[in-house]
Parts: sequence; C-alpha cells; structure tokens
Amino acid sequence: MPRAFQKHWWVTRDVDVACVAAKGHAVLPLEHWYPMDLNDLRIFERVGALLSFSAAGRALGIPKSGLIRSVARLEAELGARLCQRTTREVVLT
Repeated sequence: MPRAFQKHWWVTRDVDVACVAAKGHAVLPLEHWYPMDLNDLRIFERVGALLSFSAAGRALGIPKSGLIRSVARLEAELGARLCQRTTREVVLT
C-alpha cells in the first residue's frame, strides 16, 4: 500500500454510495469523497472501549486534550454525535 494512503480512508456521507463503492464499482467522482484520518477512528475506538478519555489517554500515551480534539474532529466529519461526555463518564450514542 502506498505510504500516502496508510493514514486515510476515503469515505462519503452517502451510505448507499459507500456500499456500492465497497463492491468495487466507481460511482462518484473523487470530489464527492474525502479522506478520513484513521488515527481519529483508532482514538475513538479506545475511548469507546474504555469509556474514559483519561484512561484512553494513558493507554495511548496521548494527552486528554488531544483525544477530545480528535473525537470532535471525527464527529464533525461524520456529522453525528458519537458520545455524550460528562465529568465522570463517556456514554456512546
């Protein structure tokens, strides 16, 4: 795999289009797709598994503020709230 593509996954917000594209069919010009940072997905997976930004930060060796920014960026890209945060817990939506 070319090094430039290891960190990103090309996605579209149109679920039907994404399903067709997964089967190997070219359905939209490239301008309808955008790269998603896979590191943001990995960080969200740890936060979701541990249900804590602090615990995920310790596990990944990343400051809590960086994790919060990463999850917020992922939420903005997907256009959906992925978790509810309080001072004591994280609840996945």
